[in-house]
Amino acid sequence: MREPSATGPGAALARWAPLVAAAPILVATVLALREGWTPTSDQAGQVARIADVFTRRTPLVGPYSREGWSHPGPLVFWVTAPGYRLLGPAGIMATIGLVNAVSAATAVALARRVGGAALALAVTGGLLVAEAAIEAHGLVDVWNPYVGTIPLLVALLGLLAVAFGTDGALPVVVVAASWALQSHLGPVLVVLAATAATVAILAVRRHRPSGRWLAVAVGVGLLLWSGPIVDQLTADQGNLSAMVDYLRSPQELQDTSIALDVTADHLGIVPAWAGVGGAGSLAGDPRPWTLAVPVVGLLLAGLGARRLGDRRLGATVLVALVALVAAIGASTRIDFVQAAYLYRWTWAVGVLTWAVIATAAWRVVTGMVGAGTTRRVVPVLALGVVLVGVVVTGAVVADPDAVPLEGSSEAAADLLDQIPDGLPREGRYTVAVAGDQDLGAVATGLGVALDDAGYDIRFPPSFRDQMGDHRVTEDPSRQTLFVVATSTIDDRPPTPGATLLAVFDRLTPAERARIGELEDAVRDQVGLGPTDAVGALAFGRESLLRQGADRATMDALRDLAERGPRYTVWLSAPPPG
Repeated sequence: MREPSATGPGAALARWAPLVAAAPILVATVLALREGWTPTSDQAGQVARIADVFTRRTPLVGPYSREGWSHPGPLVFWVTAPGYRLLGPAGIMATIGLVNAVSAATAVALARRVGGAALALAVTGGLLVAEAAIEAHGLVDVWNPYVGTIPLLVALLGLLAVAFGTDGALPVVVVAASWALQSHLGPVLVVLAATAATVAILAVRRHRPSGRWLAVAVGVGLLLWSGPIVDQLTADQGNLSAMVDYLRSPQELQDTSIALDVTADHLGIVPAWAGVGGAGSLAGDPRPWTLAVPVVGLLLAGLGARRLGDRRLGATVLVALVALVAAIGASTRIDFVQAAYLYRWTWAVGVLTWAVIATAAWRVVTGMVGAGTTRRVVPVLALGVVLVGVVVTGAVVADPDAVPLEGSSEAAADLLDQIPDGLPREGRYTVAVAGDQDLGAVATGLGVALDDAGYDIRFPPSFRDQMGDHRVTEDPSRQTLFVVATSTIDDRPPTPGATLLAVFDRLTPAERARIGELEDAVRDQVGLGPTDAVGALAFGRESLLRQGADRATMDALRDLAERGPRYTVWLSAPPPG
């Protein structure tokens, strides 16, 4: 992979590759805008913080985490705020779709700059496969574990471009890395390791980036990180300090073998980003050995580069290998392995890894077969990538879930249509979660939507990190808006005198009764109490199967539970006095 040529059939076809990579995302964005969206769950919490932008409560830190601190920065809030002000939640999806589309096109353009047509087509193919796995709704999702995946790939390819003398890529690296890191802390080790490898390459090449581009990059970085910097300087304990303290303190981690099993699902030979990963050890199929496959593949790619005398290819392999090893190391420190979303950022590293392996293999093969054969094969490969793009775009169009969390979004929208009839505008309300089937996803969405509609809405103190201090209260004089999610029909008021405002249920009464019968059967099979919750989906299901639950019973229960819980919304009686 010597200095990429700007001529030849491969280069000509690669010029169109950025558009091919971006096309499915643009289509997903248009479909999402046609669908409409009522945000729920964590996404609703992020919408609440986006609504704070341009006010005296403009967020200075990023989305909240489970560990008591927030992710590094508010860039995703700031960037999506104009779209939200113009179009509401639809504007957020439009902004995220545009960011991802531009990122995909930029990643391919940088790949072409780094490795010519071969790397550009390989990255395009990898991105298309990943986009299919992300699915239509994920391509427009503002959820912070998701939004940084494609920009992280841009940052890694931008570092490679800088390593090979494209100084103008420095601001691109800063923007892309800032977006990825401010949204989620996960990839920090990868970015630091890849940056160190880039500095080493520059030192070996004895190339110093131009002062002008360095100044621009530093200026852009200071602007993008101004929020966290101000927070660090003005808060009693800055968020950056809280994160550093957390990273330095001993953590109670999962067993290393389990962590490697799950990491293999995302970076091994059958990775989730290619749409073929599973639940690894959680499904009883451990395969940590598959992590060795991409590592060995890159080592062989490095040997091929050395044999060819191609230092550029060798340096590309080095950065990819460093990023992969750093990603594996960082992933094994994730303390909640059941949450696949925490590994989503690794998909960028996976795409880069296999794109570099494919490019190295191509270079070795072309060195063996000659230029004539290469010129005949490259157009065929390029057309194959285009065909993959057409297939992925078709899959996006066919995806029934065009918006994030479509099931709970539909439920929230339906409930919102019913609630105003019984909810006085002049009232003061606190949203409360009840039931064991929802974890507050729809309740959060309803509260945020009602707040946006002008109702005086607050949340319990447990929502402080997610919503901000100004949206929580313990005021007992407020009426409570209970959002109850149950697997069976249970219309008992959550408190005496509460009024039923709204009901949403995709199942018939007979189907709800059948769920009750199946849950009772599972309780008998595994020895649960009569009031113990039965997890019919995902990891709750896997746990019950391991405890001895009958698979046919669990399958029947899953088929019904997948259609969602029964939601009821109740308004408590006014407090006395």
